[in-house]
Amino acid sequence: MRKFIKVLFVYDESVIPPRCRKPRNELKRDGEIVVEIPDLTEQEAPIALKATGRRLGTGEPWSVDYRWFRDELWVSVNTDPGGAPHGRSCGGTSDGKDWDWRDIPEVIDLRRERHNENWAMSYYGLFLTKTRVETEADIQAWAKRHVIIEGKAHRSTFERCYEISTFGMAGNHGGTAVFSTAAGRDRRKFSLLERDRALAEGTRVAEARGDTKSLPMTVNGEVDWEVLMPQVLTTPTGGHAYRVHLYAVVRVPVEVASATSQVDAIAQAEQKVNLHSDFRQHNAEYAEEIVGALVDEADDSEHLKTRLYDPGLTGQDDWVPARSISFPRRADLTREIAVTEPGRETVFPGDLVGYAALAATQELGASWSCALREGYNGNLLADVDATIEILKQFKERAKAILPTHTTQGA
Repeated sequence: MRKFIKVLFVYDESVIPPRCRKPRNELKRDGEIVVEIPDLTEQEAPIALKATGRRLGTGEPWSVDYRWFRDELWVSVNTDPGGAPHGRSCGGTSDGKDWDWRDIPEVIDLRRERHNENWAMSYYGLFLTKTRVETEADIQAWAKRHVIIEGKAHRSTFERCYEISTFGMAGNHGGTAVFSTAAGRDRRKFSLLERDRALAEGTRVAEARGDTKSLPMTVNGEVDWEVLMPQVLTTPTGGHAYRVHLYAVVRVPVEVASATSQVDAIAQAEQKVNLHSDFRQHNAEYAEEIVGALVDEADDSEHLKTRLYDPGLTGQDDWVPARSISFPRRADLTREIAVTEPGRETVFPGDLVGYAALAATQELGASWSCALREGYNGNLLADVDATIEILKQFKERAKAILPTHTTQGA
């Protein structure tokens, strides 16, 4: 069923008065529009969540039902953003006489002296008058945010979740708290099904910051949530907090006045720039490429779970664990082999014959497996020939670095 509501409003109309040439706005008070508001039963809008608590001061218990209709949560219009009911007026609520808000009447009069407003119906317009078309659009939008369930007015509301927030500096100069808040914000969130986990993580954060006065941890406002329809919750469970370091490629233009070759120009460019300073002064341009990502877990202070990732073959939507084998360049080869370091412990077996070849085949196999999953149609065996050529170059460079007794017969 639907209920038809007549809404009266004021609006501005551009008119040209008699004996005038220029139009001017004139306030009209005859605005009228009829809107439709769904009139539902309890079965059409079942209870998805229940919030319970106690009123501040009196300790009187309260309960609020969150209902599900049209893929949205709906709550009684007398519910504040924290989830608890509130009175229609600031005073006079101690006797409990104005906790229940009036029903939506057949006619709503929004007309004020110069603008439209009706606090009892939750219509708060700007303190200016719009055109008739704009005002009617605002009233239609207001109507879409309201339904009537078992004769009581309800408005659409947001999904709740638990959120950990920190304030000020650490060491009790501020604090740590767990809130029941909106699920859409980009912060550390926990589903309403994870109250205990949210409190445990809030305790860990407070202890790490030294916010001892925030303990024992409780949900700020002490609103208890009962979830009757878990399927309506969009906040994922089992989530963890991470810090991700993106290794992005930037383009730094460097003018080289004179060089003997392109390679020489690169060497001169490297000597001329101070990349740390250039990045701070924004003398660089993002090259629209990310070549790696380092991911830390929030509860891993020793970084034992930290992992490095590379983009997959299809780009940055397919991150894969970074390869542990790299091909060092120039002087880095000496540091990589580290044969000049006395007493250096080695993790390699005593017999290295075939060890590098086995590692290369494992690397090729992993690469080919990824390529086949992505539907690659090229010649994968060409990788073997390319690998052999690279290893030949590597062999010549290594001869100049490795001790003579390790290169006999090569």
